[in-house]
Amino acid sequence: METVKRVRALLVATAIIWLSVVAVGQIDGTAFVQGAAAILAIISTMTIWSLWALDAYGISVDGTPREKAKRDAGTDEDPRLSLLLSLLTPDERDALRSRLAGELEADGESLPLADLLAEQEQTDRSTGRSS
Repeated sequence: METVKRVRALLVATAIIWLSVVAVGQIDGTAFVQGAAAILAIISTMTIWSLWALDAYGISVDGTPREKAKRDAGTDEDPRLSLLLSLLTPDERDALRSRLAGELEADGESLPLADLLAEQEQTDRSTGRSS
């Protein structure tokens, strides 16, 4: 849905650019001014559509992947991990969570992990999922 809105905005911007070329042609009838306005319109149109395309693919203007694109790339769940978790019993999953929490306590990061685990368990209970 967001893509449709952005394309619609780009189409409106493109129409405004080209209507301004027509207006310039009506105001000043010289070939030089009309040609310059048309060249600027072409450059402007190519620029806004190119920037939109780069943004749609998650690439910043300097060619590096944006942070959001990097985060979104990691959202795919590993099928091996899913299989492993599906094979574990609820008691084994709880033991694994406890073991991971214990290992991270040594790093001084146990409080955020505990909060995260509590939030995950609350989410699982509210959605009826068993993790």
